[in-house]
Amino acid sequence: MSRESMLKDDLEQAQALMKILYSRMKPLECVNDENKETLSYRIAEIMTACKNLYTRILPRLLDDTTGEDFWDLLCEMRMHYLNILDIINEFDETFLASIKQEEEEDTGGGEDDDEEQG
Repeated sequence: MSRESMLKDDLEQAQALMKILYSRMKPLECVNDENKETLSYRIAEIMTACKNLYTRILPRLLDDTTGEDFWDLLCEMRMHYLNILDIINEFDETFLASIKQEEEEDTGGGEDDDEEQG
């Protein structure tokens, strides 16, 4: 399978996952619509990236008959880990922003209310 077709396959899988996750998130009142879409997308990205790590990188790491340089494989694996780390951080930031937004709505305001009173 060519790299281009793998990327296309990954994109299609991520989009399919995102649609399912978004439909499950839609009824949530504690997350606004924009964040629901972002969270769904990030979860789909994380899952697709982890699947690729397991199904594409791990077999190459374990197979010493491929002739690939092991150091190059480790470097490639590291890049995948860093990508996953970035996606997880973006998910977490959006998730925490949603929680903060919900808490501010529950308390009837946010930092602006404190400044007006002070």
